[in-house]
Amino acid sequence: MNPEIINDDVEFEKYLHQVCVNTKAMQWGTDQEENARELYERLTGRHIVETGSCKHPAIEHFASSPDGYYYDEETGEKGCLEIKCPIQSTFMKYKSEIHNNASLLDVKFEYFYQCMAHMMCTGAQWTDFVIYNPFQSNPIHIVRILPDEAVFAEMEKRIRVADDIVKELTAPEQTAPRRKRKQKILRKQQMKRTVRQRERQEALQEVLQEVIRPAKAVEQHREAVPEQ
Repeated sequence: MNPEIINDDVEFEKYLHQVCVNTKAMQWGTDQEENARELYERLTGRHIVETGSCKHPAIEHFASSPDGYYYDEETGEKGCLEIKCPIQSTFMKYKSEIHNNASLLDVKFEYFYQCMAHMMCTGAQWTDFVIYNPFQSNPIHIVRILPDEAVFAEMEKRIRVADDIVKELTAPEQTAPRRKRKQKILRKQQMKRTVRQRERQEALQEVLQEVIRPAKAVEQHREAVPEQ
């Protein structure tokens, strides 16, 4: 990609707009997220801050990005938000079927593990799963999702396997063996070329000998025959 585009914020924004694959529903969810967060704050009295990627304290290549973070300095209470802003039919389905950990896992397992990841990476004591649609008379549905240590352990085990693979592929020390293997292959290729060149030279010498040998025989015969 052209480095000038990457370094130009305006041009790069145009590029992102061109390659964006957001659907209307995805864009709707993004646009409504702030409204959902503000309504949650008014209803609960909690001050929610936005945060970026939160890295796990022990697993290098594992991070999570909550849609909001809550921290009470007096009590040490920590919580996360995971906000979804679906269309009305999906909102009604989630509102009627999701009420706790088990039902979230059953209805939408990927959202369940998303909430678990938030708590694993931030150390939060809970994640409020927030469903929002402004066209409803009661536009918000809040479900408290709690930590599950058994789920944490299984997730960590699987993530560590993936993390080890990432480390193996990206570790600088792995480049040396690869370089050595490549050099070894190049040496073998060079040796093969050298052998082929030597074989061609030997073949050429034999051809030349075949051409020169009769001429030498004629010259030797002439020298052996006395002049008349």
